[in-house]
Amino acid sequence: MKTTRLIEMCAEIISYAEKVVILGNQKDQNIVFDTCMSFCNRARINITAIKAILPVYDINRELELSIGILLRNNLLDSLILTYLIYRRECLTSEYRSGLIDFPKYRAQLENEFTILQNDHLKSTMAYARTQAKLDINSKEKWDRVIKNLTDKYGLAEDWNDLARFPGPSKMFEEAYSHERTKDSAFLSYDLYALYSKYEHYGFFSDELVCHPKNEGRLELGLSISFYTLCEAAFFIGEIEMAREIENRIIAYTED
Repeated sequence: MKTTRLIEMCAEIISYAEKVVILGNQKDQNIVFDTCMSFCNRARINITAIKAILPVYDINRELELSIGILLRNNLLDSLILTYLIYRRECLTSEYRSGLIDFPKYRAQLENEFTILQNDHLKSTMAYARTQAKLDINSKEKWDRVIKNLTDKYGLAEDWNDLARFPGPSKMFEEAYSHERTKDSAFLSYDLYALYSKYEHYGFFSDELVCHPKNEGRLELGLSISFYTLCEAAFFIGEIEMAREIENRIIAYTED
């Protein structure tokens, strides 16, 4: 495969990421919009790095290891957005069936995004507890850190009660069960599971990188990164932009 095509894909993904962010910034901000804009920016930054590596990749195919690790991050973001779309479809079904009213629908949808963001805080506070337990830092210092985080983000005092966002396999299992998200859940998770083996050492670490079959996977990974922007545009109500991005994905797939 010519890396020229991959570089062109990267350039187009970067361009569309910037377009979606511009559209999103023109809207009233909330946790849903902020999260989608963050995912677009993360995709843009990672793809910019991949685009910089690709010319050298022609000479040194071992750099696929670095590209795969960068793609893994984008694939996980795509899986997360796919899962959140699945949750939105479930809540929409409940709303249309009269099981919940619109204010509850909106609150529960935003709560899904809050749970996602809370994961950082919960793991940070757990680490603070561990450091205090091991006397790496005083319990008093880490109690202050935890109180500051609790106050800043409006968390419950008992942070152990915070809900945990599902892990990748659970997100895949649930999103795959819905027709709307079935295909994107499979593509994102399937390639994510492969590139996770690039990041975490094990039996397959040495034999996976530079395998002849991997070249097609790079293009697929970029296509899924493209789809992250499509999902983000869909979430912020930019349906026309989402369809335009989807058409570009189809065009690359059919070439």
